[in-house]
Amino acid sequence: MTEFRRENSKLYESQLPLVKITTFYYNPPYSFMAERQRPEIPQHLKDSVRSAGAYEQDERRSFQSADKAWRLRIPQASLGSYEGVRRYVGVLRDLALTGERRGREPLVVYDALTAREQARHDMKWTVATLHGAASTVLEDGFLPHWRENTVADLQSQLNDVAKRYGAQVKYGPVAGIPDSEPPRGAWTTTGMEAMPDVPWPDRERRWPGQSIWWYERDVAGERYDPEQLSRVGEEAKRQGLPEQVVQTDPVTHALLAELVHARDVAREVSAVENLWLPPGLAPSATKRLATAAPLTQLAVAALEEEFQPGTLAPELVIDTLATVGGAYGLLTRHNA
Repeated sequence: MTEFRRENSKLYESQLPLVKITTFYYNPPYSFMAERQRPEIPQHLKDSVRSAGAYEQDERRSFQSADKAWRLRIPQASLGSYEGVRRYVGVLRDLALTGERRGREPLVVYDALTAREQARHDMKWTVATLHGAASTVLEDGFLPHWRENTVADLQSQLNDVAKRYGAQVKYGPVAGIPDSEPPRGAWTTTGMEAMPDVPWPDRERRWPGQSIWWYERDVAGERYDPEQLSRVGEEAKRQGLPEQVVQTDPVTHALLAELVHARDVAREVSAVENLWLPPGLAPSATKRLATAAPLTQLAVAALEEEFQPGTLAPELVIDTLATVGGAYGLLTRHNA
């Protein structure tokens, strides 16, 4: 029998005794456009294109917000019907991911760190703890079995920050949750809804033991689109740094990106506080946001301390912790 084999546009024929097999080897004709033939892309189009990382980050944020609502038993329908609920959950997502760093910090050999590295490590820990405390305030009561731990968690978080500034947070004689009631109305569902599906299941293909991409926190290296670089550059100028440092110093770039994120969270907390929020939470959603707002603003000030040492007064930190803790019967005292 005859086999036909095509190779480089030439046809070959060979005799086979039993079966006929036809095999084609195809080499596609590649053509490369000369540099002078390539059309020039207008600058406004270049500036309007976001990176793939930015697009993926937005999609992941939407999924994580829906997943956060599902875990807290907030109806998915409320996310679509009430802007205030959707943005409230979005704030929870942002705070929770930053706060999780506190529990995921790697072991640090402190003797191997320089004084500057140690201060930077402590600063990041403080920011994560402050965001974690704000998340504790906003999430209070959504899951009944968590309610009894709210004051204990908040005391631990506020005390961790206070210790860095020469103070401590302890239980008062009337420590407890003010006006505590289970969520109602738009803030809770009677049954268990279906868990949100990840938009792109292929993203879950990881080695065993690794975190699933859809549940990971945002990192500075994901965003290199012009929009993000411009915001980081503006933050650099605000901190008195040359804008070029965004492109040349990856450590400073990452810290500035975290500062941009922390500032976004603080602004969003204040913005959501001014929205109409459906009733059904006690303390109310507005009151919770008002309690959490000083913690997010303090996180911004702690990050700015990296670039402007000495600007964050310990008295401001202690007063803020006393105000937040006082709403839960916690006492803040200077160390003797």
